[in-house]
Formats: sequence, C-alpha cells, structure tokens
Amino acid sequence: MNLARARNLIAFVFLVMTSLCAVLYFQQIGAFRPLDRFILDQLQAFNRSHYPKPAPPVVIVGLDESFLNAMPVPLSLSHFELADALQAISAGGARVIGMDLVLPEKRFDQIVRSDRDSDTFHKALLKGLLKASRQTPVVTGKVWDAEHNRFRPVQVDYLSILKQQRGHFSPYASALFCADSDGRVRAFPGADCQPDGTDSGLALEMLHAAGFKPLARPDGLINYQIGQPFRYIPMGEVLRNYQDNHLAWLRNTFEGKPVLIGSVLDNLDGHRAPLPIASWLGDRTLVPGVLVHGQILRSLMAGALIHPLGAMWSFVLMCVGLLAWCGRSGWVKAWGFVLVVGVSLMLNVVLLQKNMWFAPAGLWVLGTCMAVARVAWDGMNDLAEKKRLRAAFGGYVSPPVLDEILSGRLHASQGGVHCEVCVLFSDIRGFTTLSEAMPAAEVVALLNHYFARMTRIVHKHQGTVDKFIGDGLMAFFGAPNSLPNAPANATACALEMLQALAEINAERESRGQFPLKIGIGLHAGAALVGHIGSPDRYEYTAIGDTINVASRVEGLCKDVGSSLLCTARVADSVASEYDLSSRGHWPLKGHSDMEIFEIKGPK
Repeated sequence: MNLARARNLIAFVFLVMTSLCAVLYFQQIGAFRPLDRFILDQLQAFNRSHYPKPAPPVVIVGLDESFLNAMPVPLSLSHFELADALQAISAGGARVIGMDLVLPEKRFDQIVRSDRDSDTFHKALLKGLLKASRQTPVVTGKVWDAEHNRFRPVQVDYLSILKQQRGHFSPYASALFCADSDGRVRAFPGADCQPDGTDSGLALEMLHAAGFKPLARPDGLINYQIGQPFRYIPMGEVLRNYQDNHLAWLRNTFEGKPVLIGSVLDNLDGHRAPLPIASWLGDRTLVPGVLVHGQILRSLMAGALIHPLGAMWSFVLMCVGLLAWCGRSGWVKAWGFVLVVGVSLMLNVVLLQKNMWFAPAGLWVLGTCMAVARVAWDGMNDLAEKKRLRAAFGGYVSPPVLDEILSGRLHASQGGVHCEVCVLFSDIRGFTTLSEAMPAAEVVALLNHYFARMTRIVHKHQGTVDKFIGDGLMAFFGAPNSLPNAPANATACALEMLQALAEINAERESRGQFPLKIGIGLHAGAALVGHIGSPDRYEYTAIGDTINVASRVEGLCKDVGSSLLCTARVADSVASEYDLSSRGHWPLKGHSDMEIFEIKGPK
C-alpha cells in the first residue's frame, strides 16, 4: 500500500468514526428526540387504523356538564353522589375502582343536606367508601402540592378506610404524568418522574389491586395503538340506575371490569395525548386525564408497554447508515436513502405490533451525513485528480479539449461528430534550409519558443491546437466548443500570430539572427471532429475536405506572395470587420479552382 492510499484510508476511518460518534452523542443528548417522537406518534396512529388490536375493557365513569348542572351543591361537596357511585359500581361487580379524584382534606361533619338523610357530608362519603371497598378494591389518586413540596394530604378517616383493604397494593397512588418536552404524555409514569421516587401510579396500583400478575418491568412507553378511543358512562346515568335499583344494567356495565371515575370536563385536568383517545372529542388530542390513566391501564393489563430495542440492536441498525458511503452516483444514494427510510418505517410498524420500538432518526441523520461526506470526499478527490491530470496533460491537448475530457462530456467511445469549423494552417518558410545550419538543440529551442507563443494566441482566441507538423501548426475553431463566428476567431488569431512573429523577429535580429517568415491559410466548412485512431492509441483531431483545403491554401502563401490567405467561405464571414483583397482563382491539388483572398488587417 503506497503512502497516498494509506493516507486516504486513515482519513476515511477518521471520518466514519467521527460521524458515528457525533450522531451517537447527539442521539444520547436527545437532539433527534422530537423527530423520533413524531414518527412514533404517526406509526401508532397507522397501526391503530390499519392493524387494530383489541384492548382489555376499561370503563370510564365521567363527571360531565350534565352531572354538574343536576348537582344541587358545588362539585367539591358531591360527597353523597360520589358515595352512591362507588356503591353502584361495586354492586355492579367491578373488578377494581380507581378514582382520578382527590378526596377531601377536611371533615365536613357539621353540614347536612335537606334532600338527604340526617348523615353529614363526611359521614355519607365514609359509609359509601367503606361499603364499596369491602366488596371491590378502591384506589384513589393523589396530586402534588408544589407550594408545600408534598402530596396533598387526605382526611385521615378516608385514608384509614382505604388502608384497611386487603391485597398487595397502595390505595393512595400518584395521579401524575410524565409529559415530554412537547407537552404530550407518552412515557409510563414510573419512579423517574414521581416526586417521591416511587413507581406507585394510579393505573399500576389498580392493576395490582385487581389481582393481575405484577409486571417485572413497569416502564416504557404507553401503548396508544391498542383499543379504540374511549367512550364514557355519564355519572348521572350510573346514579339513576342505582337509585332505580337496575342491578342488571349495573352488572352488564361494570362486572369484571376495572372502572375509572374522573372528570371529562373540557376545562378541567386536560392533558396532551399523542393520538386522539376520546371518541366524543373527535381528532382533539387535549383529553381528560382520566382517559390517559385508562390508556395506561390498558397497556398494563395487556402487557403491552412499548420498550426500545436493546442497545446492541440499536447500534447495529444505526451502523446501517454507514452504508450510505458506498457508491458514487447521487441517484443511487437518493434512492438508497428512500429505501432505508421506507424499510426502517416498515420495521417499526412490525416492531410496534410486538410492543418494541427503534428510533430511526439517528440512522437517517447518519446516512445523510455519510452521503454528504462521500459527495464532498469524491469532490475533493476529483478536484485533486483533475488538477493532477491538468498539470500532466495540459501540454498535450488544448484547454477546451482537456476541460471537456475532465468534465466527462468527451470520451473515446463517442467517436466523431460533424460540425462547422474554421481550420488554420501555418508553416515557417525555408525552415528546412535554416535548420541545416543550426545545432539540433537550437532548432528544438527555436521551435519550442515559437510554438509556445503561437499556442497561447490560439488558446486566447478559443481555438484548439490539433497538432504540430514539423515546423507547421494546425488548429481549428468551433470544436469542441461551438463559436458564434468561428472564422472571425480564426482571423483575429492569425493576425495576432503575425504580430507575435514580428516581435520574435525583432528579438532574433537584435541577436544577429535571421528573421522567420510564416504563411497562414484559413478555410471554413464541415468536418468530422472527435477521437480518431485505434483503441490503443487515438487523438482528438478533425478530418475532412475542409482540413485538406486549409492546408492547400496555406501552401499558396509562397506562390501568391502573402503571409495570410483565406477562402471565400472565410472572407464572406469576416468581410465586415477586415480589409480583404481577392487574389483570383487558384487551382488546389485534388480540388477544383477556388477564389483566394488576402487578409490585410482590420478595417
């Protein structure tokens, strides 16, 4: 392995490792989390719509507007109604009752209601809570009091009754949620988001109270794709059926099911869910908190909390993004990116049905980084390669031809193309005789100096130097880049070549050397321009009658006694700019007679 390849390999490894570590770091700090959350929400909505899964039944008893309007007292004094509801649900054979309500902090034992028996508010609720909890486990929620840095206390009598229940569960559980930075509740409210550091949430304690097998891993994401949006049973309907002793209705509604009691009012205890889960709210995702507890309970009962793939699998899938380095074609990379995005989304559709999840944003970002890095890498290498080729071959072909080759627009497989060109031939008069009296080294030095000057002039006028033939030069204008008026470029070039020759002769005469004389012939017409030769050796040149005529015209310069001649095709194109003089019709070898013009200079 040479030094250049070793250096490239080291740079490649460094680039790959840097990109991978950077993406993993940003993923670790949550930079891609908003995109991953959005993808998760959309995929859960897709699965719920196209691959619906039934969820364990959870009954919601809602305190709604109709209940409030029928209440003869404020909601905070609904002790009698709550006591009756608890007894009704218990009589219906509910498996567990969860209250997303806060029990009173104080005893209301000095107040009675005229429409009720002599029981006080406090005594009525105590009786209802006691009677219900003896038949059905009851769990009530507690809320955090940030001002006093504690959970709000419950009146000791109520708490005492709750604690008398049998079973391994806490009857007084947190009703708090863990909202993400966008305000949506996605994560199971475990110990990491509870102020007291315990995982004693309302839904989890209801699960334990109902006798379900305790979860070995009570964490993960709430599964919103199971079950359809909730419907609720109005609290007023429950109370009416209880008061009318409709036991059959109560059993049909509640028997064997977990029941959650809570507010379904729009302006009370609203939380953002990733998906709509309230049937009466349509597409709204701002829903009552009791429904979020219900969805958590569904997830727990179905054992369907969503967990991310293991770190090893996540790392392996992340590394797929490194494959974006492969291939040079931009289209291949674009379609490859589309394929990776599609496959990762389909993979997550399947994983979510199995209660697993892979966050794909890091993979997509890594793939994009690698694709961009490869494009930049190839661009720098191509630039360096073109610079090297330009330095190596710039003296062998004209700049326009080299530019076309390096850009990929010109290659040997194209063959030749027919185009309109103007061909220039020049030749040093009497050079054979002159060179016989000069050492070979001086001859080479003279030709190099002469051709260097003339080549720069040809390139200046956007011409292509085809070849050097001894002391002669052939160039053409109009290929590979077309020109608006190729004869005008060729004429201007020829006149500047004569001016440059005068400067060369002045230098030679100052050194006591003989001056040089040249003849230049121009002709315009169609030619076949392209790569001519064998697969092993070819050159970019022009062939055709136009080239032969230009060569013959250059040969007439000595006979006519002029340094610059052209054919009528050239003369017609430049007559408005240059002073021309017809030298009559002359026979050309292998061609019919043609009118020849002398170009004397600009008008």
